[in-house]
Amino acid sequence: MDEAARKNAERTFGYRSEEVMGRELADTIVPPALREAHRSGLARYLATEEAHVLDRRVEMTAMRADGSEFLAELAVTRVNLPGEISVRGYIRDITERRQAQEELIAAPTRHRGGRRRAPTRHARPARRRSTATRQRGH
Repeated sequence: MDEAARKNAERTFGYRSEEVMGRELADTIVPPALREAHRSGLARYLATEEAHVLDRRVEMTAMRADGSEFLAELAVTRVNLPGEISVRGYIRDITERRQAQEELIAAPTRHRGGRRRAPTRHARPARRRSTATRQRGH
């Protein structure tokens, strides 16, 4: 891990790199309620290479060193190394992004006095019949 990535991870999770080196991921950043699912998914992948999160972005709850949880976006990719299975994960805190999305969704309701209204449809002006059509009686 390069220096910038290490500093970013320390800022996001609150662990210094030496605190987590050699420790199981499930014991550090995976919340207790999700640890068994994490471990069983990892065991399934190692046994069968059947993956549910590889090469996709998934949103899930992650945990900081102080035990607080936050919404994270996770992307995991396989790293092809001879003779071993290895993966690389990218994770980021998306709490602020989600809050902004929720505010945008709620904004129309707030600005309309708390009620959602159907969009108004403007009436189209009536078409005038041409002079020739009126004279023929059509």
